[in-house]
Amino acid sequence: MLDDVADDTIAVPRDSMYQEGKGTWYNGTLIVSDGGKLDATFDYDSRPFEGMAGDPSNDGSASREHLLEDHRTPPRCGAPASVASGTSGST
Repeated sequence: MLDDVADDTIAVPRDSMYQEGKGTWYNGTLIVSDGGKLDATFDYDSRPFEGMAGDPSNDGSASREHLLEDHRTPPRCGAPASVASGTSGST
């Protein structure tokens, strides 16, 4: 989970990378080297937060409400049904 400042900071590239008909990425890894070089990778397919907490099929940490909010803001197109509905089914 991110604090409010980090969440607001990540919202900028997520929103700007939104593509009509595709949506935006669920998970991202940002690494800043000691020299200031940024290395970024983005995952458009895997469940955010590794899935829903309490689901024996994954190691997720998200609540149903958090997954639904993450799906709506910004909207996701073609999301796996389990993500879009907030259920614990596999992708």
